[in-house]
Amino acid sequence: MRKAQFLVAGMLVICARVIPGNAAILYGTARTASPPWDIGDIYKIDTEAKTSTPLVDISAALDPDAPPVDPLAADSPNGNALDSELCRFYFTTFTSPGTPANRSGPASQLYYVDLDLDDGGSFVVIWAGALKWHASDGAFYDDKYWYIGHGRRSLRAVSFRRDGTIEQDKVVTKIQLPGPKPTFLSFGDIEFDGSGTLYLTGAIKNQEDQRVRYVSGTVDIDTGDFDEIGESPGVYWGQIGFGPDGVLYGHDAGSGEFYTVDTFDGSVTTIFEDKDRTFTDLASSN
Repeated sequence: MRKAQFLVAGMLVICARVIPGNAAILYGTARTASPPWDIGDIYKIDTEAKTSTPLVDISAALDPDAPPVDPLAADSPNGNALDSELCRFYFTTFTSPGTPANRSGPASQLYYVDLDLDDGGSFVVIWAGALKWHASDGAFYDDKYWYIGHGRRSLRAVSFRRDGTIEQDKVVTKIQLPGPKPTFLSFGDIEFDGSGTLYLTGAIKNQEDQRVRYVSGTVDIDTGDFDEIGESPGVYWGQIGFGPDGVLYGHDAGSGEFYTVDTFDGSVTTIFEDKDRTFTDLASSN
């Protein structure tokens, strides 16, 4: 059983490359900050150089046999995750998902692109298939893509066939989110650390689609128990991803800030800002 590994990828990815010092390369999707929205690009974020560099033009690299990745909404593409062993980057499409009481939005489509171009080829964005639910968060662990449906509270795991297409998309556990029951994850992000602990950050809503508050913490993927982090309720880390150094990094789409997250008290320390584009999600490089 393959576990998450502390590996990091470079521009034309060498998965075992490690950046010296307290730094990491992360990956994320970003797009124009206001309408008309573009489809978006995949970016490399270097926390040591304090830069973000476009890596894959999603529109230009899309497999002609794949469903189109239309400029659907301000938060699309989303659901980023990186399989560090295969150097495979996943993302989802994101449209209006409805509310917890009226989940009218369509399911997300899942795509991937292999970032290891040792053979000198070109990036190609491949369609893996349609997810069961709508996903604005994503993580990769134990050979599976994990997500929580937007406006839901169940954690799902997606397995794949040898050809990279979706084999199974099933519920693993129901997360016991805080607040008046039932509560649902409205938006946010999830990520596994190197030991397999799942971190979650986001906004929770009630059945009437009213925001309860922000939450951040860890999830027991066997029981669904949620352990909140922070001295006071309401800590929110934005988009998150672990580096090969074991540090949790985050991004605030509103301010453009990238920062490190203290997973003991929930506090953040700003590294740099990028206000030229809107990042919709991050993926770990661990």
